[in-house]
Parts: sequence; structure tokens; C-alpha cells
Amino acid sequence: MKTSNTNTWLISTRPSNPWPVPSALLLTTALLIGGTLSACGGGGGGGIGGGSGGGSSSATDVAITNVQFKPIVAQVYEGAVGDSIQFQLDPGANEVTADATGNFASLNGRTLYTIVEDPDHILNGQYGASVVVPLQPTGNKLVLDFTQVNPQPGRYVGPLKISVCLDPQCQTKLGGTPVSIPYDITVLAGLKTNLSNPTALAATPNTEVRVPFTVSLPAGVTSWKAQIINADQQVGLETVPGSPTSLVLVGKASAAGTYYSNVSIDADATKPNGKFAHLIVNVGVVYTVR
Repeated sequence: MKTSNTNTWLISTRPSNPWPVPSALLLTTALLIGGTLSACGGGGGGGIGGGSGGGSSSATDVAITNVQFKPIVAQVYEGAVGDSIQFQLDPGANEVTADATGNFASLNGRTLYTIVEDPDHILNGQYGASVVVPLQPTGNKLVLDFTQVNPQPGRYVGPLKISVCLDPQCQTKLGGTPVSIPYDITVLAGLKTNLSNPTALAATPNTEVRVPFTVSLPAGVTSWKAQIINADQQVGLETVPGSPTSLVLVGKASAAGTYYSNVSIDADATKPNGKFAHLIVNVGVVYTVR
């Protein structure tokens, strides 16, 4: 249970609710108009069915109008933190602005809940949405926090559905909601290796140990390299003639001990939309000699 001062927004990751939609992630913010806000963080897995059904109705004396947003369109590589949805959207694409009309006095003492339905989990599951100003006639702003962990490869097309409600179950909505915000996200297959992380090597002193592995390069790669990063120089890397994406980890230490190193694979790539990406895969290596 959390309590905040007047006109402070509270972010709740997933509200408790009796209407589960397993394919959707629901994100809730709440604001009390006058008084003290008290709300509880929610339980797991829930959603609303597109803002209809369940006896929902509109609070027709207050309505959301003039909703403005920029296209949510991006191409990203799978597993690339620096190439995540959050960082690849056009400036301002994470903001939704809107006006409001009607009898604002009717909301005094009421808690407003902003609920975002996110079926493809493109938002940050903990802080997916936040409102930066209280409800007012103009300039209301909702900031969407997009994920830094890209989904599996594929194309994700659909709307985020934003409802402003008078109760956490969203039985009563403000007029003009839910608002649908379209998105079109393409996740491209990423840079990969079949090395486990971490990779374990084991041998006796002066006995060579070899572990072959491969690198899978995604479409659009223009250059790449693999290297060993270690301070003790006990693990090396060899290429396989005639197979540029086949490599071998080689360890041959003369003294007993445990040695740590890292395989670093870097690639530069150009996406179908012409944008540049730098992809990195790091794999830890633990080499035990005894």
C-alpha cells in the first residue's frame, strides 16, 4: 500500500482485477483530484477487453479530446540493448498529449486511473506509462516508457489502448476513451553464437582444450570481429580456414588455477530502413586447470 500527497501520480505495474486477458499487459496510473491518494500495487496478468463490455460506461460530463501523438514505428535487432525499441523511436514518439472538456468539478475527490493495454509487451513492464501533469483543459501529457529488451523476431502491429477511468476496474470511463495509439515494430534476427554463457573449459596443466563454436550473422551486417579479452592470456581464439563464422576457443595453461576471460563479438549492420546498428555479444569463459 502506498500513499502520496495531493495531485501526485502513482504508477502501479499491474492492477489487481477480475478480468484477465492473458495476452495483454495492463499498466495503470492513478491521480486523485483533491484529497489524499492511496493505491495498492496490483497482481499479475490482467487486461481489459478493448475498453468495452463488463458494464463499462462513460462519464459524459468530462471527455478527452484533441489527442495528439507521433507514429510508433521502429526496426530493431533481437537482443541488442543499444538497439532497443526505446532508443530507436523518433523523438517525441513516447509522448501522447490531449485536451479535456466538461465539468471538472464533477471529478473533485475522485481518483482517475489511466490504464494502458499493451498486448505485445512493447512497454517497460514496471514503469510503462506515467502522466506528468494533472488533468486540465489543455496540455495533458502521458509518457510511455518503451522496453529495452526487444521481443522475439517478428513484426508487431497493433494499438496501445489508453483509457481514463474513475475506478481501477475501468467500469466508468471518461468520454473519448479508450484512445488507440497504433504501432508498427519489426524485430530483426540478431547477432548470436552457440557458445553457452558462461562457457566452462577444464583441463590438466600443459594439456590443450579446444571448444569449437559458430557465429550467426544477421541480415544487414557490413563488418564484424571476434576477440578474446583476458588479462592472463591463457585462452586464445583460432579461425577455421574456409569457414569465416567458425571459430575455436583454445586453452593450454601450464599452471593449475582458474582463469577468466571473455569472448567479445561485435558487428556493424544496416537495417532495411537504412539506419545503422552496432551489435555486441559477450560470453564469459571460465577455464579451470587442475
